[in-house]
Amino acid sequence: MYNNAVTTTNLSKQYGRQMVLNNVSIQVKPGQIYGLVGNNGAGKTTLLRILSGLTIEKSGEYTIFDESEYSKKNEARRRVASLIEEPGFFPFMTARQNLEYFRIQRGIPGKEIVDEVLKEVGLDKVGKKKFGKFSLGMRQRLGIALALMGEPELLLLDEPINGLDPEGIIDIRNIILKVNREKNTTIVISSHILPELSNIATYYGFLKKGELVEQISAEELSEKCETYLEMIVSDVSKAVIILEKQLGITNYKILPGNVINIYDRIDDGELVSREIVTNGIGLKSLYLKSINLEKYYMSLMGEE
Repeated sequence: MYNNAVTTTNLSKQYGRQMVLNNVSIQVKPGQIYGLVGNNGAGKTTLLRILSGLTIEKSGEYTIFDESEYSKKNEARRRVASLIEEPGFFPFMTARQNLEYFRIQRGIPGKEIVDEVLKEVGLDKVGKKKFGKFSLGMRQRLGIALALMGEPELLLLDEPINGLDPEGIIDIRNIILKVNREKNTTIVISSHILPELSNIATYYGFLKKGELVEQISAEELSEKCETYLEMIVSDVSKAVIILEKQLGITNYKILPGNVINIYDRIDDGELVSREIVTNGIGLKSLYLKSINLEKYYMSLMGEE
């Protein structure tokens, strides 16, 4: 058994004079849904292309299932599937015919696998409809079906919900969660649709202009992205005594500028303000604030 599905160590890639990946080091554990987050040009697709073997790194190294040697890494890729670019499906063929073609081409045994993956992605009832008439959501689902046909242990997905309508996004989300939970497939998925990514990812890697800004678990991110009371007072030490002794609030954080962030009893803002003022402490402001994934991302990127 391997320790990591993917690791990269100081991985870099350059096109001409442009450094698109710069010393990126990530670690993806078995069973994770690892979300790569970043603007266009952040390096997400390049990283996935290197992992899938579609392009070669400039420097640094990476492993697939703990294998770092070139030949063994290529052997390990037989257990990896990717959807980075739309496969060359034939527009005049049905979903079943397209998958059967690729099954034979790739030497995957058992015709029944075609029906299994079509059912898995909800395309088992499209009948004789030709691929050329598929919606974008149906095209994405067929691409995922093709990737699943080899029963991969690691699935690499590049922006699989980009351009989809809300119903299509939900469909792809459910497929990803089902594959991960029922087959324990490790998934690395890139997306710029942050609220949707927060519904599925268990770990995140934030990329900015080719550099890894932060790597964080969903649990750690949840702690940072929460609702709280932000209070600015004239005397922090006295205010803290009031919070603890009179209001029983112990979950708070003191920040520069006489700011106190309160994470307990956030619905009792009126009571907190009354106690602070009654005890002769100047209250400059008291706001209920929240940080979601988008706001957290924007702060990491240094953007308003």
